[in-house]
Amino acid sequence: GLAWLGAAPSGASFVADLLGPMLLIGAGLGLAFVLLTTLGLTGVDPAESGLASGLVNTTRQVGGGLGLALLTAAASIAAARNGQGGVEALAEGFRWAFRIGFVIAALAALTALFTVPAGFARR
Repeated sequence: GLAWLGAAPSGASFVADLLGPMLLIGAGLGLAFVLLTTLGLTGVDPAESGLASGLVNTTRQVGGGLGLALLTAAASIAAARNGQGGVEALAEGFRWAFRIGFVIAALAALTALFTVPAGFARR
């Protein structure tokens, strides 16, 4: 979804250019959050499950805020470097932010692929 948004034109229409990637991102985040929460609480002593749950949720919130700040900075830098100005510069900044977000998400998925314990999905 992020890669798809990274290719959206500056005159994008909602239905033709934005609805599909946003639905894809929503579905992916819904699946990822459930799996990440399950992974974060697997093997935790029941007496410490509240602490582990709090850490998982805090990490998600801080990571989201930090990620948004970094992607906003990247969008601002890309927009400022675009010599066209106006809407086209802003759209180019957003396209770069979505592309960077896609790369980060892809690296996170690859990391999870190689670090999640074998057999986790069967638990």
